Amino acid sequence: MNTTHRNPYIGHPSQLLRINDYKSVGGHADGIRATDIQNGLVSLTVCADKGMDFPYFSYKGTNLGFITPAGMVNPAFYDDKGTGFLRGFFAGFLTTCGILQMGGTCEVDGKHYGLHGRINNTPAQQYSCVLEEDSSHTSAVASGRMSQSVIFGENLEMKRSVKCDYGEKGFRFTDCVTNRSFTPTDHMILYHFNMGYPLLDENAELFIPNNAAESRGAHAQTGFDVKMEVPKPINAYEEMCYFYELKKDADGKTCVGIYNHSLNLGVAIHFDTTVLDHFTQWKMVGEGEYTVGLEPGNARPSGYGEERELGHVKTLQPGESCTYEFRIEILDGQQDLDAFKKRVGELR
Repeated sequence: MNTTHRNPYIGHPSQLLRINDYKSVGGHADGIRATDIQNGLVSLTVCADKGMDFPYFSYKGTNLGFITPAGMVNPAFYDDKGTGFLRGFFAGFLTTCGILQMGGTCEVDGKHYGLHGRINNTPAQQYSCVLEEDSSHTSAVASGRMSQSVIFGENLEMKRSVKCDYGEKGFRFTDCVTNRSFTPTDHMILYHFNMGYPLLDENAELFIPNNAAESRGAHAQTGFDVKMEVPKPINAYEEMCYFYELKKDADGKTCVGIYNHSLNLGVAIHFDTTVLDHFTQWKMVGEGEYTVGLEPGNARPSGYGEERELGHVKTLQPGESCTYEFRIEILDGQQDLDAFKKRVGELR
């Protein structure tokens, strides 16, 4: 039974599908609005004040993402200069980067572009999380909109909708980015999914089906041959990044993932390469900073200046929108892994 509707065994839907809205108290997280969704199998936190991103995601009590030493930080502390973004970077299961620009810091035409843009530090407006029921499903649905707007500059809006059905092994979310201005506006976005312990350890296998790959810089090239191997934590490890041309089906859809053979547990991320035409692997396996990023984007995270020169930066015309859809799937056991491998094998 995938619905709580008229279920004679329960008195209230929260017995099976629970929504808990709250504000954090104390420290750098003080005042942050968030919602915990628990559907019987997965637990997902939607952080309303951090671009509706997902700091925590777990399955049957097993954590799947990575939290940086900074932890949760209220966007009031956001520093848009240089790499100040990192002071409030929780990573989590998802940090969204953009939406005007993302990637490394740079100066272009006299304007400073800080690391990864503003959207993760933009509180949601018109935010809500509600139960929606029909005859076959009960779903928790979180929705809201983030505005990145300034006079004499950009006027961009991102609407996000997150849906988690009762008993579903995963969740889905959709973003729609719209140019509300009357002039063409650049638009860069990166979905910074971060895998963490215990899902990520030396027993984990990465799945990044690709036709080509290249390193970001000479340092990453030294680890190119082992880029998809996951070692034990390494002291004083220096991050490495790799760019991939992903395999896809006839409609442009693809998937990437991770599976831990010791836990018999994994995660698959399904998305559309027709709008997210770049993919980056972030490998950061240092002690206490142990994560692998699986990062679909509409450009590489090399910084606005370099990406503009390469012709990767997208432009939204006045009133134009672009929609990004994701399905996050839990791989629970060999049967799920085999089905995922079959899907990967069908990509070209």
